[in-house]
Amino acid sequence: MEKKLPKIMAVDDDPEILDVLNDIFDKTQFRLITSSDGLEASMKARNESFDIIISDIRMPKMDGLEFVKNLRKAKKNMPIFLISASLEEYASEIDLLENVNVIAKPFKASEILRQVNEALTGPSPDESGPKDGNAIEEIRFKKGDMILDESKPSKDIFLVKEGRFRLSRKNKNGQSIEIGMVGPGEILGELSSLLNATPTASAVAIANGLLVKIPTTKIDQLMKDQPKWFKILIQTYCTRLDDVTSMLAETKRVD
Repeated sequence: MEKKLPKIMAVDDDPEILDVLNDIFDKTQFRLITSSDGLEASMKARNESFDIIISDIRMPKMDGLEFVKNLRKAKKNMPIFLISASLEEYASEIDLLENVNVIAKPFKASEILRQVNEALTGPSPDESGPKDGNAIEEIRFKKGDMILDESKPSKDIFLVKEGRFRLSRKNKNGQSIEIGMVGPGEILGELSSLLNATPTASAVAIANGLLVKIPTTKIDQLMKDQPKWFKILIQTYCTRLDDVTSMLAETKRVD
Protein backbone atom coordinates (compact mmCIF):
# COMPACT_ATOMS: atom_id res chain seq x y z
CA MET A 1 0.00 0.00 0.00
CA GLU A 2 1.33 3.45 -0.95
CA LYS A 3 2.20 5.61 2.04
CA LYS A 4 -0.06 8.66 2.38
CA LEU A 5 2.19 11.71 2.65
CA PRO A 6 1.20 14.86 4.57
CA LYS A 7 -0.01 17.42 2.04
CA ILE A 8 1.30 20.97 2.44
CA MET A 9 0.42 24.07 0.45
CA ALA A 10 3.06 26.81 0.26
CA VAL A 11 1.86 30.25 -0.84
CA ASP A 12 4.28 33.03 -1.84
CA ASP A 13 4.63 35.46 -4.72
CA ASP A 14 8.41 35.05 -4.61
CA PRO A 15 9.38 32.00 -6.74
CA GLU A 16 12.72 31.76 -4.95
CA ILE A 17 10.95 31.23 -1.61
CA LEU A 18 8.79 28.53 -3.17
CA ASP A 19 11.95 26.85 -4.52
CA VAL A 20 13.49 26.94 -1.04
CA LEU A 21 10.37 25.40 0.51
CA ASN A 22 10.34 22.79 -2.23
CA ASP A 23 13.88 21.82 -1.26
CA ILE A 24 13.07 21.79 2.46
CA PHE A 25 10.12 19.43 2.22
CA ASP A 26 11.58 16.19 0.97
CA LYS A 27 9.28 14.63 -1.63
CA THR A 28 9.66 11.23 0.08
CA GLN A 29 8.16 12.63 3.30
CA PHE A 30 5.79 15.39 2.19
CA ARG A 31 3.63 16.31 -0.76
CA LEU A 32 4.06 20.02 -1.50
CA ILE A 33 1.63 22.09 -3.59
CA THR A 34 2.56 25.71 -4.39
CA SER A 35 0.57 28.87 -5.15
CA SER A 36 1.77 32.35 -6.07
CA ASP A 37 -0.95 34.39 -4.33
CA GLY A 38 -3.84 34.09 -1.90
CA LEU A 39 -6.51 34.03 -4.61
CA GLU A 40 -4.95 31.06 -6.38
CA ALA A 41 -4.41 29.34 -3.03
CA SER A 42 -8.07 29.88 -2.05
CA MET A 43 -9.23 28.13 -5.21
CA LYS A 44 -6.93 25.16 -4.54
CA ALA A 45 -8.01 24.96 -0.88
CA ARG A 46 -11.65 24.95 -2.02
CA ASN A 47 -11.08 21.84 -4.14
CA GLU A 48 -8.45 19.98 -2.11
CA SER A 49 -7.74 19.26 1.54
CA PHE A 50 -4.37 20.11 3.08
CA ASP A 51 -2.73 19.07 6.35
CA ILE A 52 -0.67 22.27 6.67
CA ILE A 53 -0.60 25.65 4.94
CA ILE A 54 2.45 27.93 4.86
CA SER A 55 1.69 31.38 3.50
CA ASP A 56 3.42 34.68 2.96
CA ILE A 57 1.47 37.75 4.14
CA ARG A 58 2.18 40.49 1.61
CA MET A 59 1.07 39.23 -1.81
CA PRO A 60 -0.82 40.57 -4.86
CA LYS A 61 -4.50 39.81 -5.61
CA MET A 62 -5.14 38.54 -2.06
CA ASP A 63 -2.78 38.83 0.90
CA GLY A 64 -2.09 36.08 3.41
CA LEU A 65 -4.31 37.52 6.16
CA GLU A 66 -7.37 37.65 3.89
CA PHE A 67 -6.54 34.15 2.64
CA VAL A 68 -6.51 32.79 6.20
CA LYS A 69 -9.78 34.55 7.07
CA ASN A 70 -11.43 32.97 4.03
CA LEU A 71 -10.17 29.53 5.07
CA ARG A 72 -11.59 29.89 8.56
CA LYS A 73 -14.93 31.14 7.22
CA ALA A 74 -15.03 28.00 5.07
CA LYS A 75 -14.41 25.90 8.23
CA LYS A 76 -10.94 24.88 7.06
CA ASN A 77 -9.21 24.35 10.41
CA MET A 78 -5.81 23.01 9.42
CA PRO A 79 -2.72 24.54 11.13
CA ILE A 80 -1.40 27.59 9.26
CA PHE A 81 2.05 29.19 9.34
CA LEU A 82 2.37 32.81 8.24
CA ILE A 83 5.84 33.84 7.08
CA SER A 84 6.96 37.43 6.66
CA ALA A 85 9.89 39.77 7.10
CA SER A 86 7.52 42.30 8.74
CA LEU A 87 5.66 40.27 11.38
CA GLU A 88 5.50 43.15 13.86
CA GLU A 89 3.55 45.21 11.34
CA TYR A 90 0.79 42.58 11.32
CA ALA A 91 1.00 41.43 14.96
CA SER A 92 -2.41 42.72 16.10
CA GLU A 93 -4.19 41.18 13.09
CA ILE A 94 -2.39 37.84 13.42
CA ASP A 95 -3.34 37.57 17.08
CA LEU A 96 -7.02 37.58 16.14
CA LEU A 97 -6.63 34.54 13.86
CA GLU A 98 -7.19 31.01 15.15
CA ASN A 99 -4.63 28.19 14.97
CA VAL A 100 -2.03 30.37 13.24
CA ASN A 101 1.71 30.38 13.94
CA VAL A 102 4.30 32.82 12.62
CA ILE A 103 7.75 32.32 11.12
CA ALA A 104 10.01 35.30 10.45
CA LYS A 105 11.94 35.71 7.21
CA PRO A 106 14.72 34.81 6.71
CA PHE A 107 13.90 31.42 8.19
CA LYS A 108 15.89 28.28 8.90
CA ALA A 109 14.95 25.01 7.23
CA SER A 110 15.32 23.13 10.52
CA GLU A 111 12.92 25.49 12.30
CA ILE A 112 10.18 25.18 9.68
CA LEU A 113 10.53 21.40 9.66
CA ARG A 114 10.37 21.27 13.46
CA GLN A 115 7.23 23.39 13.66
CA VAL A 116 5.48 21.58 10.83
CA ASN A 117 6.26 18.16 12.30
CA GLU A 118 4.97 19.28 15.71
CA ALA A 119 1.76 20.53 14.11
CA LEU A 120 1.30 17.22 12.27
CA THR A 121 2.00 14.95 15.23
CA GLY A 122 -0.20 16.93 17.64
CA PRO A 123 0.46 18.20 21.16
CA SER A 124 2.91 16.48 23.45
CA PRO A 125 1.41 14.09 26.06
CA ASP A 126 1.60 16.65 28.88
CA GLU A 127 -0.52 19.10 26.82
CA SER A 128 -3.15 16.68 25.50
CA GLY A 129 -4.68 15.64 28.83
CA PRO A 130 -7.23 17.42 31.01
CA LYS A 131 -6.73 21.11 31.69
CA ASP A 132 -4.54 21.53 34.76
CA GLY A 133 -4.66 25.30 35.12
CA ASN A 134 -1.21 25.65 33.56
CA ALA A 135 -2.20 25.43 29.90
CA ILE A 136 -2.80 28.18 27.38
CA GLU A 137 -6.49 27.94 26.50
CA GLU A 138 -9.32 29.84 24.90
CA ILE A 139 -12.24 30.89 27.11
CA ARG A 140 -15.66 32.04 25.97
CA PHE A 141 -17.28 34.72 28.13
CA LYS A 142 -20.66 36.46 28.28
CA LYS A 143 -21.73 40.05 28.79
CA GLY A 144 -21.56 40.80 32.52
CA ASP A 145 -18.86 38.23 33.35
CA MET A 146 -16.07 39.50 35.61
CA ILE A 147 -12.69 38.26 34.42
CA LEU A 148 -10.57 40.21 36.90
CA ASP A 149 -11.58 41.23 40.43
CA GLU A 150 -9.34 43.80 42.12
CA SER A 151 -10.03 42.15 45.50
CA LYS A 152 -8.88 38.67 44.40
CA PRO A 153 -5.38 37.48 43.37
CA SER A 154 -4.86 36.51 39.72
CA LYS A 155 -1.76 35.01 38.09
CA ASP A 156 -3.02 34.80 34.52
CA ILE A 157 -2.70 37.15 31.56
CA PHE A 158 -5.63 37.35 29.14
CA LEU A 159 -5.49 38.32 25.47
CA VAL A 160 -8.83 39.64 24.23
CA LYS A 161 -9.67 38.08 20.85
CA GLU A 162 -13.34 39.08 20.71
CA GLY A 163 -15.53 41.38 22.83
CA ARG A 164 -14.82 44.33 25.11
CA PHE A 165 -14.23 44.93 28.82
CA ARG A 166 -14.89 47.89 31.10
CA LEU A 167 -12.10 48.51 33.62
CA SER A 168 -13.01 49.99 36.98
CA ARG A 169 -11.37 50.61 40.34
CA LYS A 170 -12.79 51.44 43.74
CA ASN A 171 -11.82 54.74 45.37
CA LYS A 172 -11.18 55.21 49.09
CA ASN A 173 -14.94 55.56 49.66
CA GLY A 174 -15.64 52.21 48.03
CA GLN A 175 -17.17 53.71 44.89
CA SER A 176 -16.41 51.96 41.60
CA ILE A 177 -14.83 54.40 39.13
CA GLU A 178 -14.52 53.55 35.43
CA ILE A 179 -10.90 53.95 34.31
CA GLY A 180 -10.85 52.57 30.79
CA MET A 181 -11.89 50.04 28.15
CA VAL A 182 -10.09 47.03 26.67
CA GLY A 183 -10.91 45.45 23.31
CA PRO A 184 -9.60 42.92 20.74
CA GLY A 185 -5.83 42.66 20.52
CA GLU A 186 -5.34 44.12 24.02
CA ILE A 187 -4.25 42.45 27.26
CA LEU A 188 -5.75 42.10 30.74
CA GLY A 189 -3.98 41.14 33.96
CA GLU A 190 -0.41 41.84 32.85
CA LEU A 191 0.62 43.75 36.00
CA SER A 192 -0.89 41.37 38.55
CA SER A 193 0.67 38.41 36.73
CA LEU A 194 4.19 39.81 36.43
CA LEU A 195 4.21 41.46 39.88
CA ASN A 196 2.45 38.51 41.57
CA ALA A 197 -0.11 40.88 43.09
CA THR A 198 -3.85 41.46 43.07
CA PRO A 199 -5.19 43.14 39.90
CA THR A 200 -5.03 46.93 39.83
CA ALA A 201 -8.57 47.03 38.45
CA SER A 202 -11.65 44.89 37.89
CA ALA A 203 -12.62 43.89 34.34
CA VAL A 204 -16.25 43.21 33.41
CA ALA A 205 -17.37 42.14 29.94
CA ILE A 206 -19.74 44.52 28.15
CA ALA A 207 -20.23 42.09 25.25
CA ASN A 208 -19.88 38.36 24.58
CA GLY A 209 -16.47 37.32 23.35
CA LEU A 210 -13.36 35.16 23.47
CA LEU A 211 -10.19 35.31 25.58
CA VAL A 212 -6.88 33.47 25.47
CA LYS A 213 -5.75 32.65 29.01
CA ILE A 214 -1.99 32.54 29.45
CA PRO A 215 -0.80 31.28 32.87
CA THR A 216 2.25 32.90 34.45
CA THR A 217 4.09 29.57 34.10
CA LYS A 218 3.87 29.90 30.30
CA ILE A 219 4.89 33.56 29.94
CA ASP A 220 8.67 33.00 29.77
CA GLN A 221 8.30 30.31 27.11
CA LEU A 222 5.86 32.44 25.15
CA MET A 223 8.28 35.37 25.18
CA LYS A 224 11.03 33.08 23.90
CA ASP A 225 8.93 31.49 21.14
CA GLN A 226 7.04 34.61 20.04
CA PRO A 227 9.03 37.83 20.61
CA LYS A 228 6.10 39.89 19.31
CA TRP A 229 4.64 39.52 22.81
CA PHE A 230 7.31 41.88 24.13
CA LYS A 231 5.92 44.59 21.87
CA ILE A 232 2.33 43.86 22.86
CA LEU A 233 3.17 44.03 26.57
CA ILE A 234 5.16 47.24 26.19
CA GLN A 235 2.31 48.82 24.23
CA THR A 236 -0.09 47.77 26.99
CA TYR A 237 2.10 49.25 29.74
CA CYS A 238 2.46 52.52 27.82
CA THR A 239 -1.28 52.76 27.25
CA ARG A 240 -2.05 52.10 30.92
CA LEU A 241 0.56 54.69 31.99
CA ASP A 242 -0.88 57.25 29.59
CA ASP A 243 -4.39 56.61 30.96
CA VAL A 244 -3.23 57.07 34.55
CA THR A 245 -1.29 60.22 33.66
CA SER A 246 -4.35 61.69 31.96
CA MET A 247 -6.54 60.86 34.95
CA LEU A 248 -4.09 62.49 37.36
CA ALA A 249 -3.92 65.60 35.20
CA GLU A 250 -7.72 65.79 35.06
CA THR A 251 -7.94 65.37 38.84
CA LYS A 252 -5.46 68.21 39.35
CA ARG A 253 -7.56 70.50 37.15
CA VAL A 254 -10.74 69.62 39.04
CA ASP A 255 -9.06 70.27 42.41
